[in-house]
Parts: sequence; C-alpha cells; structure tokens
Amino acid sequence: MSPLAKGEFKIGCYMSFFFHLFCEFEHGYSFEKAFPILQKKEEEDKRYPLTKIEFKVRIGHERILMEKQYIVLKINDMGYRTRDLRTGKIVSIKSPVDFKTFELDTITLEVEKEWEFKKASYVSGTVIQSELILENLHVPPLEYTKVNIHAYEFKDYTGYGFFSPNSDPVFEATEMESKKRYDALARLWEKMPQCIDALVHMGSMNFDSSATFRGAFNCFRGAIYIAEQRLPLDDEAQFPWSYLNNRPYLRALLALSCWYWKNENFDEAALIAKKILHLNPKDNQGARFLLEALEKKEVYRPDW
Repeated sequence: MSPLAKGEFKIGCYMSFFFHLFCEFEHGYSFEKAFPILQKKEEEDKRYPLTKIEFKVRIGHERILMEKQYIVLKINDMGYRTRDLRTGKIVSIKSPVDFKTFELDTITLEVEKEWEFKKASYVSGTVIQSELILENLHVPPLEYTKVNIHAYEFKDYTGYGFFSPNSDPVFEATEMESKKRYDALARLWEKMPQCIDALVHMGSMNFDSSATFRGAFNCFRGAIYIAEQRLPLDDEAQFPWSYLNNRPYLRALLALSCWYWKNENFDEAALIAKKILHLNPKDNQGARFLLEALEKKEVYRPDW
C-alpha cells in the first residue's frame, strides 16, 4: 500500500473527482455510495448554499470520517435535535452535552456513524466547533402590514391552535412543568420557525442559569434576526404594543436588552432600550425605567 493510503488526508468537496479515482484504484470503493451528499440536485444547492465541508479519510483503517454541519433546534439529555445545514433534514445527534453548544448554534460534527430508525435519522460523533451564525437559520422573514402613516403590524405567527384547537400554543406551554414546557416550545419552533415567541420563551428558560446563559442570548438574538430581516427602511416606522402580533418582537428586544444588562454590557443594553422606545413610544413595557437604570450603570436586578 502506498504511503498516502496509510496516512490521513483531507479533501474538500470540490476535489471529489480526484478522490473518486483514488478510491477506485486502491480499494474499488464506490464514490456514489460513500458520499451521496455530493450528488445533490442543483435546486437543493440553491436552497441550501454549499458550505465548506472537509472529509477526513483513513484508508488504512478502512474508515471514513466526515465533517458535517447542523443547526441546533433543541438540547436533549443525550445530544441534540438538529437540522442538517446541507439538506434541511431533521437529525438527532448522539454526542455528550458539554454546555458549550446551545440552541440555534451551527455545529460542525465529526461524523462517526449515521443510521435510520423508525423513519428518524440519527448520527453520532464529536462536536468540534459550535457558533451562532444567524444567516444559517434559513427562516423566511416575517411579513407585516402598514396600519397607519408610521405604524406597522406583523402578521400572525403565534401558531394558534398548534397543540389544541382555539388556543395559543405558547401560553399553553407556559402552563406546563419545566421539561415539558421546553419540549413543547422547541417542537413549536421546529414546526413553525417564524413563531419567534417560542424562541423568546425558550431563551427565558435559559436566562437564570449561568450554564445556559449563552443559550438565552442565542434565542433572543435569533428571534430578533428573524423579525428584522425585512423591516421597513423608514426611520419613523413603529411597531406599537397595542397590536398583538408585534408583542413577540418587542418582548425579544426587551429580553436581549436585559441579557446585555445582566452581562454588564450597559451600552449595548441601552441602545436596545432606546430602540424599543422608538418602536413603541407609549412604552407599555417600561423600557424608560430600564434605560434609566442602565444610564446609572446599576447592577442587574430581576425586579427592575
């Protein structure tokens, strides 16, 4: 066997042709069977833009390891429920939870094994990188309508009737005990990713624990990103609290401001508080009191 075959090497997706020749020459591997991910249709490539994916190959051990990327939808006891960044497929990852990976993170996984069971997809491996990349969420922007000269209202993305007829699913979830609440909110957001209120409430569940505090940031920031993808360019635009469908967005802003405050980033927290006052001048949330505390650089307090 050649020295190259005994060692470990990496090739990118765009070197597939050369890898094909190598595998056929050395072992008669079928490239199409080994890497079906590279055989995706052109339409799918447009929907999920190709990210840089590298493959680690150990020919000497007859073992093929891949690095793949996923979006974390939910944290489980034994791993993560995710969406494959490349295909959009829901995949459960079996990997130790280390409190370095949180909801909405893009994770790079060194895949060891992939399998299907009862129509569900699973993968095991090692998480080698985890970071929040908002552009990878691939959630359609929220639509809104103009209700008067400066005021706008978002369309209804509450998921009304999702769990049971004639009910608000987020309100239903808040009535559940902690674990069931988290599972319900995560399921709601997975099925209806434009329901940013589900994300805001998931973030609130992470807010009080130092171990999951960054998870709260991910949820709040992700909700705001989804809402703001196509906001009006008019500097006078407002999203008043009096219109019910605007409240999830305003709640997300207030929650993120409090996150920065608790993290002692007073300047960033104040910028968001001022933004809330601009979007909702009647200030139903009390952002003016928050701003006053921030300008004095007071220590965060839950009862502000």
